[in-house]
Amino acid sequence: MNVDEISEQNVCPFCNSDLAENSHRCIKCGAEKVQGHINSRERRKINIIRSVLILVLGIYFYYFYPLSGSFLFAASLVIVSFLLSMFVPYYIFRLKNKQNVIWKRKNIPL
Repeated sequence: MNVDEISEQNVCPFCNSDLAENSHRCIKCGAEKVQGHINSRERRKINIIRSVLILVLGIYFYYFYPLSGSFLFAASLVIVSFLLSMFVPYYIFRLKNKQNVIWKRKNIPL
């Protein structure tokens, strides 16, 4: 194979072994291509948004709970809103970072 034909995307960034075309995993070192990577700064933003949503929803349900007629309805509304506040920010950032592609290798203890 001609060396000029090998692009950087066909070489593992960790062990520099040749990869098959459109490969998402290195056979030698186990590195994987991760699409939609969310870095630590973005994760901090997600956690801040989650905290604010949970705080706002907590205040809302604290003040408006006596107005709801049923405990079961209020409890189900709290659970649904809590789950939405946990998952929606994550998936919004995941879609936003869909083009972020990195190579990641899991550490295997020897």
